[in-house]
Amino acid sequence: MGVNLTHQNRLISLLNMVSKFLPSYQEIELARQQAELARQQAELARKEAIPRLQALGLNVEQISNALNLSVQEVNEYLENC
Repeated sequence: MGVNLTHQNRLISLLNMVSKFLPSYQEIELARQQAELARQQAELARKEAIPRLQALGLNVEQISNALNLSVQEVNEYLENC
């Protein structure tokens, strides 16, 4: 009986030590949300560059290639601004 309790305590102690190095669900969710926000900001920055590139004389295909957007995305942005 005493050996099992000692073994359990060692396992619990080991799990507690290991868990300190693992991210919590909240940390994982926060990192996911931050990554999504960064992705959205990068997409917005690319789309906001469309009128500037057009003003420099680039056509829709050139803009789409430069910003890694589809021609449809560029056209939709230009129609809505």
